[in-house]
Amino acid sequence: MKPENAEPKTKGTGISWLRETIEAKGPEAEQAMAQALSPEDFKTYRTAMPISWVTEEAASRIYLAAGRILFPNHKNCLYEVGRGMAKANITGIYSFLVQFATIPFLMKQASRLWRTYHDTGEPQAIEAKGEKRVSFIVSGFPQLPADMRQVLSGYLFGLSELVGVKNALVTLNESDPNAWVWDVTWQ
Repeated sequence: MKPENAEPKTKGTGISWLRETIEAKGPEAEQAMAQALSPEDFKTYRTAMPISWVTEEAASRIYLAAGRILFPNHKNCLYEVGRGMAKANITGIYSFLVQFATIPFLMKQASRLWRTYHDTGEPQAIEAKGEKRVSFIVSGFPQLPADMRQVLSGYLFGLSELVGVKNALVTLNESDPNAWVWDVTWQ
């Protein structure tokens, strides 16, 4: 159980993937990361392991800096970071799931795995029966950073791409900070 006033944390999995991706772009991209981040955040970026816990705020800053370098021509680089993370995560350790997966199944798996990667929030995936729509809801986490919500939007979209659905759309409803709702629809 985490202390009541402790900062929410996420695993370093995304940071680790971003570090590998930045390193693959070469020394200029690494230098750009060093310049974009505070010394403390750069140290976190350089040392975070997939099993490390990192504050959601620090992870958000690192995701934004890396997103601006990796996706400079996209209007929402954080969305692209999430999309890339989904593909990296699912085509790696969870690749066997994609062979038989549907969007509702993957969203339910994502809700089950939430606590593996985040120490705050209660997730659930609710399928709208008879519709091509699933709501991914995170409650009890009003301080989830806005940038991290964009990353999650991209992540959910990336999951939909992996199962090959057509015209997927992820819509984030931020009207209630006690229950962030991502509606995923497709044809």
